[in-house]
Amino acid sequence: MVAMTTLTVDVGGEGKAVLTATPAATDEAWPLALPAQDDAGRLRHFLASVASWRAEAQQERDGSGWVLHIPGTGLVAHGPTFNTAIDDLVRELREYADDWAELRSAPNHRDNLGLVLLVILSTDAELRDWLLSPTVTTAS
Repeated sequence: MVAMTTLTVDVGGEGKAVLTATPAATDEAWPLALPAQDDAGRLRHFLASVASWRAEAQQERDGSGWVLHIPGTGLVAHGPTFNTAIDDLVRELREYADDWAELRSAPNHRDNLGLVLLVILSTDAELRDWLLSPTVTTAS
């Protein structure tokens, strides 16, 4: 059996995200509590700045709405307007983060821990801003 470092993330009360890591070499856990307004905010900012996941948007051919997706994740959102599609994608991201523990061993999901942490550490407004950053592309 291969020794692995275990990382547990729990977002609890008082606005704290608690990351607990158990290094493979020692098997001794060390918790790292990140206050939401300080270190967790900096971690969220770092993850948002280095994230390779980018939403792609496309208007339906008949003009009836928008489709947004994040390649490599299976996340797809629909809406009659661009804004409602963004709101739907934020909800999809939340559901993905909730389900990721079950998905993480699948080849197409195992490299998405950074995305999951970004979602966990972000408010809906912050996720919306990240999705609307200049890196959102419109597919042709």
